Amino acid sequence: MSTSMLRLPPLVMLAAVLGLLLSGCADYPSFEREQTSDDQLPDDAGLELDDFDLSTLRFEGSHEGVDYFLVEATDEMTAGGPCLIIDDPAGAVIGCGQGPLTVTSAAHAAAVAPVGVPAGEAEGWTRISENVAVRDAR
Repeated sequence: MSTSMLRLPPLVMLAAVLGLLLSGCADYPSFEREQTSDDQLPDDAGLELDDFDLSTLRFEGSHEGVDYFLVEATDEMTAGGPCLIIDDPAGAVIGCGQGPLTVTSAAHAAAVAPVGVPAGEAEGWTRISENVAVRDAR
């Protein structure tokens, strides 16, 4: 067996991993843009964010007085998919997982999904960004 045959599988694996990593960014375009002052949570959000990469925090939009953000986790248990923050005046919440993902606060629900995948059901949801749709949870 030649030495080039022995190197081929690791090169193929590396190409596949890089492809997956690069395609993940395209699925969540907010992570591709530069962070701005709009991408900051208010100081009174009351969330423990030690396990999150705050350089990835991105504002997705507002609906009925509630702000929605995406952020990436640094914790191995939650890494791999985006995390959705609902900054609800009744109490902020975070949910993490592979998309599509639905997170519910006291009065609101939000669904996050990669571009091209429906976020939430067709009826009763309002899309506020390419990746996030929201509805009343009551």
